Amino acid sequence: MDSTFFLFPIFIFLLYIAAFIFVVWFMVTLIKLQKEKNEHLAKISSGIHLISNKLDKE
Repeated sequence: MDSTFFLFPIFIFLLYIAAFIFVVWFMVTLIKLQKEKNEHLAKISSGIHLISNKLDKE
């Protein structure tokens, strides 16, 4: 019975650590995805500007 009470705080601490690691992983993944989206949008934007410039010259 005493070992159960001894392991319970350790188990709770490990859950907090796991939750913290999950939040950090999620934030890093989200930032990477947003960076990729911004790169794709920049390519699309530059393509639109090229087309717009060609149409203006005509």
